[in-house]
Amino acid sequence: MDGIEEQTRKLQTEINERRALLHQGDTESMSRQELKEDIERKKKQLAELHKIEAANELSLPQRSERPSVLTEKILAYQNDEMTKKDRKLMSLYEQWKGLIRTSRESLKTDLSEHELCVMADDVEKGLNDMMKVYSEIRERAMPSSETRRKMDSCEAVTKDIMKILNERITAIDGDFDASRERQRLHQLLSHQYAHSIYGTASQSSVSKQSDTSSIAVKRIDAAAELAVKEAEYKIVQEEIKQKEK
Repeated sequence: MDGIEEQTRKLQTEINERRALLHQGDTESMSRQELKEDIERKKKQLAELHKIEAANELSLPQRSERPSVLTEKILAYQNDEMTKKDRKLMSLYEQWKGLIRTSRESLKTDLSEHELCVMADDVEKGLNDMMKVYSEIRERAMPSSETRRKMDSCEAVTKDIMKILNERITAIDGDFDASRERQRLHQLLSHQYAHSIYGTASQSSVSKQSDTSSIAVKRIDAAAELAVKEAEYKIVQEEIKQKEK
């Protein structure tokens, strides 16, 4: 029972703290909506613990170590699942980031309508896969401010590049103009939220008012590919460790 009582007290304290932040208007670390969502999540977790506590009292009238052990196993399982989801999210993030970088470079060339449609589908799918895992994480806990920042940047960058893709697909600007497209794609780098996606080479490009050189592009693509492979390798290694246990 001690494990359940400790978790119950902790959750109730966190709920009270967040309610106090809402009342005081101190929402620098997260928005009011995020605070409300976090309170609701913790209230659900609190209700689950109360159910476990009630079930234990009915089935085990005498004090034993079983409830505590059971609670520890549940919490360990939940933490393990959250860790796996965090790793999966970061792997998807690196894959999506590499896709966005290569897509931007490809858009500097004259592409067919089919190629543009395939690119648009890939970009949207990459974002949707990532946001699905992100939503699953948010259902259980409040993501870190760094994770929230990354996801916000992903949505904003996707919106920017999808606007260009849709305009190219509908040929709203007429025939392909390489100079115009390079200038428009260059503007994507001017947003603060885009810096973490396109990398330091893109930031340098903005300051110098010129496009990234072909060598820099290859380095970015190679770095993105390496990051994805490293993330996938870490996931495989963790799974092997879990099986060995």
